[in-house]
This record gives sequence, C-alpha cells and structure tokens, in this order.
Amino acid sequence: MPETVFAPDVQVDYDSGEFRVDGRAGLVALIRSHLDGCGPTQHLLGTPHVEVGDGEVGARSRIYVRAASLRRCEAASAVRGARRIHGGLEAHAGRLARGALGNAREHGDRTRDVLGSR
Repeated sequence: MPETVFAPDVQVDYDSGEFRVDGRAGLVALIRSHLDGCGPTQHLLGTPHVEVGDGEVGARSRIYVRAASLRRCEAASAVRGARRIHGGLEAHAGRLARGALGNAREHGDRTRDVLGSR
C-alpha cells in the first residue's frame, strides 16, 4: 500500500536530516523497517503547513508528529488491558515499545491537480 501513496521522486526529511530519504523505494523501505514489527500505533499530528510551489517543487509540507506503537507480540495483551480515552488509546506503563517525537517534512512532485485548485 505505501507504494501507492507517495510520488516516485518523493524526498523526505524526518527530524532535520537524521532520516533523509530520496525516492519512493527508499521511503517505503524506511517505513517498513520501523513499522513491520509493530502492532497498534497511535499518531498525534499537529497542524500541517503546506507550501504550494511554482513548478520546480510541486509542494512542501511540514507537520509535528508524535507516534507510539506496541510490538506485535505485546499488542494482544496490551490492547485487552487498555481503554479508550477521548478517541486515543491508553496502554499500561511499560507496554509502549516505540515512541517518536519530531517534525516530518515531505517534499515531492505534487501538482495543483493533486492538491486541488486554489
């Protein structure tokens, strides 16, 4: 599925250069390296900032992200012991396997046809 979401020439800079990726294949590999072992994941997103380009770059987006995931092996027992709070998922202490906090930037060839007319 990720192969259908991103443009072939997408450029991504997660956390200001620590995870810089050029191209869809590289981005999909990065995503899979982090998420293939995950069970349920919760993402809290800030307000997206999108700049529509003038031809050389179709669009640039930036968003603040906080993500927390459970490992697949822990997911079944943790979800049974979790409860829903205001649309989110609260898990017991020690069950969160991964946490990420930072800014994500996506640079790709997104034309006005994809983004919609202004």
